[in-house]
Amino acid sequence: MKISEITVSNFRSFGPTPLTIELSDTTCLVGTNGSGKSAVLVAMSKLFGLSETERAISKSDFHIPIEPEDEEVEERSLAIEVRVEFPELKGPDGASLRAIPECFNQMIIEDVGSDPYCRIRLEAKWTATNVSEGDIEQAIYWIEGRSLFVNAMGKLMTAPVSALDGIVGE
Repeated sequence: MKISEITVSNFRSFGPTPLTIELSDTTCLVGTNGSGKSAVLVAMSKLFGLSETERAISKSDFHIPIEPEDEEVEERSLAIEVRVEFPELKGPDGASLRAIPECFNQMIIEDVGSDPYCRIRLEAKWTATNVSEGDIEQAIYWIEGRSLFVNAMGKLMTAPVSALDGIVGE
């Protein structure tokens, strides 16, 4: 199992245009201060952190544009998505190997001979309230296919989703 790409939008130093970073067996993040090296690693911990605290989204995780906004913002959204591939399942003894059961249920194979993979997406929305931290809603989903749907936050997406058991609502 390996994470082959991560896509972030409106997360920390990453703006609203989704940015996909392809990961190889050995990936090195190089850049100037504030370019997003640490943000990429933190984004992964928001999906795969061991504790609920590591996975929790805070107000500081939402991207704030450098240019001042014309009006006060009442709501912000972010998304973190990863593609997880399972090349070990392609081998001759792949049937005998065990992967995470829920991942197996969510696997996609696009072409003959291609690596099986699954996609996981974290979405969060910050809403201004009377408290400085505001209100934050977050959910993690399996992305199962490619048809159009409206997600839990009312946004038109290109793949149906179902919540991950054991992570959302802990």
